Amino acid sequence: MRRTLPILLSLALLTPLAGCFGLVNAMEAENAQLQEENRKLQVRVSTLEDELRTCQEEHDALQIEFGELYDEAQRQRRENAPPTVSRCEPGDDGGYVLREKPFDDIEALTGEARIVPNFADGEVNGMRLSSVRRDTLLASCGLENGDIIRAVNEMPITSPEQGLEAYGAARDADELVFKVIRRGDETTVRIRLLYK
Repeated sequence: MRRTLPILLSLALLTPLAGCFGLVNAMEAENAQLQEENRKLQVRVSTLEDELRTCQEEHDALQIEFGELYDEAQRQRRENAPPTVSRCEPGDDGGYVLREKPFDDIEALTGEARIVPNFADGEVNGMRLSSVRRDTLLASCGLENGDIIRAVNEMPITSPEQGLEAYGAARDADELVFKVIRRGDETTVRIRLLYK
C-alpha cells in the first residue's frame, strides 16, 4: 500500500496538469489561427492599398488629360474667335483706361485666358489666370499669367459663380478694381471704364 500511495498521489497531481497541457495546446492552436487570420488581413490591406494607389494614378492621369483637352479647346476657341479690338491704355494715375466696350458676352472674355480656381491651404483663395497672351484685352489692362484674382470691386472671387456675379456687377461700374496676388505679393489693378 505504501507503494501505491505515491503512485496514486502522482496520478492525482498529474491529472490536473494534463488538463493544463490540453488548455495550453488549445491556446497555442487558437493563437496560430489568429496569426494566420492576421497575415491574411495584412495581405488584404496591402492589396487594397495597391488598388487605391492604382485608382489615384488613374485619377491623376484623367485630371491631366482633362486639363490638356480643356487647354486645346480654349486654344481652338481663341483661334476661331473674332479678334478683339478693345484695348486698355495706360492711365494718368498708374492704372488703365478702357475707352471701348469690350464684350457683351462673358464667353468671349473668358476665351482670352484660362481661368481656374487657385487653392491655398486646401481652400479656394481666388481665380488664377494662365494662357494670357500679350495681344489680349486682359494683358493690355495689366493682368498677367499667374495672377490670382482675389476680388473685383471688393467682391470676393473664390468660385466661378462669384466670378459671374462680379462680372454682372462690373457691367454697371465706372471703374474696375482688381485685388490680385502676383508672384506672392498683393497688388491692385485699376481700370477706368470711359465707354459708359
